[in-house]
Amino acid sequence: MAADDANSAAPHGPLAPTTAAAVLRARLLEDIDDDVLPMAHVQTLIDRHTLAVTAEEHHALVLDVLGSLLHENLIQVGDVLGGDPTYFDPWPGTPEAILDRIRSLYIDHYTDPTKWDLSIWICPHDERKTWHPNTID
Repeated sequence: MAADDANSAAPHGPLAPTTAAAVLRARLLEDIDDDVLPMAHVQTLIDRHTLAVTAEEHHALVLDVLGSLLHENLIQVGDVLGGDPTYFDPWPGTPEAILDRIRSLYIDHYTDPTKWDLSIWICPHDERKTWHPNTID
C-alpha cells in the first residue's frame, strides 16, 4: 500500500494536520463533484479516515478546509430548501461571515449533531446549483 494512501495511516492514529487537511480537501472535492452534501458527510470523511481525534482537531480541520475552499471560490455553503438538494440556497456574505455561521452551528453545538449535520450543506460553486427565488422566465 502506498505511503500517501489515506487509509494506510488510519490504523496508526490520526494524520498530521497538513496531511489531514489535504486528504479531507481531496476527498471532499471528489465527492462533491456535481452534488450537494450535508455537513454530516464531512464528519463521516474525517472519522472514516481518522483525520482528527479530538473535537478541537475536528473544528480546526473543518474551518481550515472549508475556509480555503470558500476563499478559492470552489464551494458554496448554504441551506437545502424543503429537504430537496435541487433547491440549494447559498448563504450570503464573505467567506469569513460564512465561517462564522459554520462556527455558530457546528462548533457551538458540536455535541448535538442534530443542530448541524443536515443544517449545513456544501456544493460546488456552480451557478446551476443555486436556487433563485421568484425567478420566472
